[in-house]
Amino acid sequence: MMKKWAPLIAVLCIALYLRCSTSPVVPSKNMSSPSIMPSAPQASSVPSTPSDKESSRKNRFEALHTNLPRLDVVRNASEEEIHHGAPGVNQGADVLGEVATQLRADAKAIPEGVEFYRRCARDESVITSVRAVCLKRLGEWASRAAPPIRVKRSEFPADLQELADQLP
Repeated sequence: MMKKWAPLIAVLCIALYLRCSTSPVVPSKNMSSPSIMPSAPQASSVPSTPSDKESSRKNRFEALHTNLPRLDVVRNASEEEIHHGAPGVNQGADVLGEVATQLRADAKAIPEGVEFYRRCARDESVITSVRAVCLKRLGEWASRAAPPIRVKRSEFPADLQELADQLP
């Protein structure tokens, strides 16, 4: 089954990767929606500690993970919706673009970002093209961490690795 759809998935992966790779990320209409971006933390009168900041970053990445497009979105899409573009791809690009923006803005967030990408790439309920981009980004950001974070590609399915390898 995967072989039949591999060319289409590869094209979607590349389009998704290119859309969420541009810097700076230009928000779409959905980006301002609370369902896509977690709300900014409110100012507190108590000074934040490094562990508070780390916890806040982790919570933001967890919230973004819940907004990744799921396979059921594609399965439940009408033929007309599929004809006009892969359902969920824009949402996936928005989420992945937000993650990349946060990582570029705060190098201390890279370990949490790497964990986000690892979790995304492993999550079989997420659209395959999004998972492939997550796997590609996982390797890129893991190598930027100080110290670099080790990624075992053998943890991921071979077909997902092939798709990620085709991305620019």
